[in-house]
Amino acid sequence: MNGVDVAIQLEVFAVHTDMTLKEVSPNYYNLSPESALWKQIQKAYRWYTPKFSPRDIPRFADVGSITEDCVLMRAIRDFLVDRYRNFPEPPTHILGYDARGFLFGPMIAMELGVPFVLLRKAGKNPGVLIESEPYEKDYKEKEPEAMSIRQDSIGKGSRVVLVDDVLASGGTALSGLQLVEACGATALEFVAVLDYII
Repeated sequence: MNGVDVAIQLEVFAVHTDMTLKEVSPNYYNLSPESALWKQIQKAYRWYTPKFSPRDIPRFADVGSITEDCVLMRAIRDFLVDRYRNFPEPPTHILGYDARGFLFGPMIAMELGVPFVLLRKAGKNPGVLIESEPYEKDYKEKEPEAMSIRQDSIGKGSRVVLVDDVLASGGTALSGLQLVEACGATALEFVAVLDYII
């Protein structure tokens, strides 16, 4: 799958909107800056410069600033659960990216009563796996990473929402969409709590 294929597919996975969302470009939505939830997230998120972060990147988002605030975590969960319950065809699975998607995905899946599936970095999942193509991140690794999913986790007829903490370069997001397609499932939406497209 190349970038053009993914861009076309993202058009098919049209996002269902409501008043708290603002369209940035076709099929790309953010919380509206006027929404209370957006303001809470912006106020809570801590950013670190390379001097104080584990990665040599201009800004490092500390997800702990969100997870340590149970009121905000509940607000994020409630917003997303309400959103997905109201989809014409709600998700049958929630997929979370290794590792910080594991913080948000399970609470959404439990409330919706659907399975939570782990999208792991290659080499971390047991069983028969499907692996994405290597992807680039917002920080440099010794080798490009790839994601993997157990072959029997999702399949034809599965409707999935992919969850991560931050959207930066989009490489991780695209790797998950690639895996969903390879399994024959349908991606309803990719969601990140914060984005800082680089």
